[in-house]
Amino acid sequence: MPIAGRLIHGSRKRFGRSIETIIDAIDRALREGAADLTIDHFAWAWGAAEGCGYEKNVFLAEDWTAIELDEAAQAFEAAQKAKRRKRRKEEEEQD
Repeated sequence: MPIAGRLIHGSRKRFGRSIETIIDAIDRALREGAADLTIDHFAWAWGAAEGCGYEKNVFLAEDWTAIELDEAAQAFEAAQKAKRRKRRKEEEEQD
């Protein structure tokens, strides 16, 4: 199963995002003590970053090119941004 096409699609053709996924996949493999870097490590790394289930994971889905990424990614990024804002506000209130 070729990883490169899935990586490029999942990263939305953004080089930085693909590097982050690669680093996270390597980190996962090292933490597991794995002898090889596998597509499952990429699936875990990408799924954790995207906040998606297995059915929408570009590294696991059979028809991965049909997965629409932007809608789910925008919702996840908005939720992350809201969490950061809340955390900053709480930190400011503590000062």
